[in-house]
Amino acid sequence: MLTTTTTTAGDAAPSAGSLPQTRSFTSTLTRLARRAASDIRTKVGFAVALLFAASAALYANPDNPCHCEVTATDAPLVEWDLPVVADFGNGAITVDVHSPAHRPRLWFVSYVGTPPRLFRFEVGKSMATSNATWTSYDLAEDSFYTGGVHRIKVHKDDQTVFVRTDSSLQRIDSNTCSTDPMTLMPVCNRVVWRDQLTDGTPHVSDLAIDDCYVYTTTAVFDSGTGVQSPGASYLQQLTACRNKSVNTNGTGGMSTVKRWTVGGSAGFCQMAVESSPCISGVDVDQRYNNLVYFSEPGANVIGELDVNTNCVRRWDITQVGASEPRQLQIDDDGMVWVVTGSGHLVRLDPRHNKMSAHMMPSGESGDPFGIAPDHGAIGYTNSTMDNSKVGMLLPKDGWHAVYPTSTTISPVLVDVPYTVESANKLTSVVPPEPKMAIAHVTEKPDGTYVEAFVGGGDSGNGSFIPRGVTPDFGRRVGSYFYAVEVNSDNGMQRIGHIQLPFDRKDHRFARDDDDHDGVHHGNGDDDDDGVKDGDDHDDHHEKRDTHSNEQVASGQSADYPMNADASTTLMTAILTPSDLGQMMAVEIYNPAGQLVASPLPAAGGAVVSLPPLTVGTYTVRVKNLGITPTTYAVTLLTTSVWPDLPDVPLP
Repeated sequence: MLTTTTTTAGDAAPSAGSLPQTRSFTSTLTRLARRAASDIRTKVGFAVALLFAASAALYANPDNPCHCEVTATDAPLVEWDLPVVADFGNGAITVDVHSPAHRPRLWFVSYVGTPPRLFRFEVGKSMATSNATWTSYDLAEDSFYTGGVHRIKVHKDDQTVFVRTDSSLQRIDSNTCSTDPMTLMPVCNRVVWRDQLTDGTPHVSDLAIDDCYVYTTTAVFDSGTGVQSPGASYLQQLTACRNKSVNTNGTGGMSTVKRWTVGGSAGFCQMAVESSPCISGVDVDQRYNNLVYFSEPGANVIGELDVNTNCVRRWDITQVGASEPRQLQIDDDGMVWVVTGSGHLVRLDPRHNKMSAHMMPSGESGDPFGIAPDHGAIGYTNSTMDNSKVGMLLPKDGWHAVYPTSTTISPVLVDVPYTVESANKLTSVVPPEPKMAIAHVTEKPDGTYVEAFVGGGDSGNGSFIPRGVTPDFGRRVGSYFYAVEVNSDNGMQRIGHIQLPFDRKDHRFARDDDDHDGVHHGNGDDDDDGVKDGDDHDDHHEKRDTHSNEQVASGQSADYPMNADASTTLMTAILTPSDLGQMMAVEIYNPAGQLVASPLPAAGGAVVSLPPLTVGTYTVRVKNLGITPTTYAVTLLTTSVWPDLPDVPLP
């Protein structure tokens, strides 16, 4: 692992005559790697060469595209290598619930294969030293490229996972398994809806799930000429828990889907290079499950469909200097985040019609694939051979008013055949490989960027083109799992975990870690997770949401949402006014709007705690009872039992 230097906007770039061989060699490798982007085996060969060239390139040009100050610090990572069968690289990834031992379960898909596979992955008791357990499920034989993956939990003991491919929508029922009488190998049920034709042009979308409904987008190409029809792209709703018909032997039938022709090349990213095929975005707002958000890469807009009214609103991201929206996700505050072909992370507030754009430090040369909002920290992957990074944005405001257009699109009903098939199942264990990356912290007017090479650069590592990324909800904010397309170290299927550093005590959100690493980090926070030791308990999971420098006028109030689920044991609101002589009050209202906790008003702040009796969104109300406006901070602390991770029988 190489050491790095601090780069500032004032550093001088080398002269045109300095290090000519290094620059020439590196630029040649980069051009060749991009030219070979369609051949994953060729990518592995060039990745090995880039490992040697990238470090020299780092020193050949200490300046950077944004001319920003950059500081370096450690970023611990762990990687696991799984065997290849007939598939290559990994794509989309999502995290499941966590066990009482704080161990996550992941679901991810291999990026391409004949066929590709779905993987279930569970880290060991100690992530860095204990073996992890993995199980793979074959996808349909006529699949090749994969898109989004999403889990739906039917009830406590059922695990049902949907996967988007370039030819179909597939569901793996990982608890409906048996032994194949011919091969004596374990197999599980696989349901395949062949809802789109393989037309020779790789394109896949993400998928979103709400109750029974599965949403995807599809680009339309002429199967003969390969010419795209941008205006024919559609958003599809599949009712996965109800079928129109079932044949007599139960091996197939027909489902009816709804399709809204939204256009805008939804489902296809033309500008994607090494990240191709990108995952064209679609997501459901879980608070208002009638609202589905989607990317129209060809039209440079983020769309919103109200499935109850068929109203479609569109916001133009070129108004903030961005283009080609790709994967999108909705964060805890209802903001829509999307990575773009122009190298931006774009944030949309659809309720207030405002938008912000945040250019990655690599500038327009970036080719981002995945995005992962996590309590105010926005994870992402930069998916190029020469810029293989996992990053995190801590955004600043930078809002601009962007008003949508509005139209109504009536859906059409289409019958789609499905088949019930058997998916081969393999299970084994894999040891972890703990490593250390170097995180580069870049301060820009639009936010703080924390990035680390996981392949090439100053990493000395062979994890090139990271694709899918998802937060690790069992550890502190800034912890991410990522999927690797090109493993130049040994060619095996690779996934990784990284902890990106940042100043958590000043961050609005915090989440429990309980790392027990024996290192006392100070500031009354032993495990350095942003939750103070007095509120941090080993047998519970704590989350903190702090609103600082809030203002409220005399006689007025301000409301803050606070969510409780079945595992929540205690909700606490801590009010601290800047003027300790100010009379203020804090109250909690249940999801029905009834007042359930109200301590006596007092000067100098207030604390109210409540064990929730029902699940849902509670309201914390802060009241200014004084005669002058006041500034204050309110901290919302949620304590929960660690959610149970149901056992899945192994063969």
